[in-house]
Amino acid sequence: MQNPKKIHIVIFTGGLSPDYEKTLLYWKTHPQVDYVIAADSGLETCIMYGFNPCVILGDFDSISDMSVLDAFNDDIKVSYPRDKDYTDTELAIEKAYEISSAMGALPFITLVGGDGGRVDHFLSIYDSFSSEHHPDVWLCREQILYFFSDGTEAEVNGLKKDDVVSVSRTTAGYSRGKFFSEGLEWESELFRKEGMPSLSNRISSEYAKGRMPVRISVQEGDFILILPHGAVVTQVVRGLQI
Repeated sequence: MQNPKKIHIVIFTGGLSPDYEKTLLYWKTHPQVDYVIAADSGLETCIMYGFNPCVILGDFDSISDMSVLDAFNDDIKVSYPRDKDYTDTELAIEKAYEISSAMGALPFITLVGGDGGRVDHFLSIYDSFSSEHHPDVWLCREQILYFFSDGTEAEVNGLKKDDVVSVSRTTAGYSRGKFFSEGLEWESELFRKEGMPSLSNRISSEYAKGRMPVRISVQEGDFILILPHGAVVTQVVRGLQI
């Protein structure tokens, strides 16, 4: 059976985002972007990054200059009321799945922004990793978060000796899952059995000196790998090269 097609959908949302220059390596080492969604004030980041939105959605309560919307056709704008029980980011993620489904494809979602600001919005994004519909990568201001599901194997290149590497469980798996590592200072057999398995870890001296990739494997549950922007991740999920 042939693997389903994957499309790369980028969502720009409000809140703090990394400087564009920090993300250049990410765009070079990941698939070409197929579709762009701007959620509320994420439109301003989208424009700053030089991307053209295919859809602009939200309640538009946080755009600093509403005239920025005038540059885009009304047929790509989707307006929602301010009184709603979903964030603009959640609505954008659902839109990404809707679009990919219509194309007969699976989404690979890169979320840009959403860092800092209101902690409830930040937690809402983090909690989305426990949902069936979630980002695959979250570009925060200083770090990148990669979602790794059961069956994921990955290599991480480009880590420097003092780069911080952390591993987290999703909110749905406080004490579940099996995560294996090779090339970290404190390997997975030393990880905490509950909560966040490894905080402020780093590449081992041997692997850093030899410029060898850190290898990870998820054999049960879902995990989030937190890395610096200079890291390059190559992952395989159930035979799908990303």
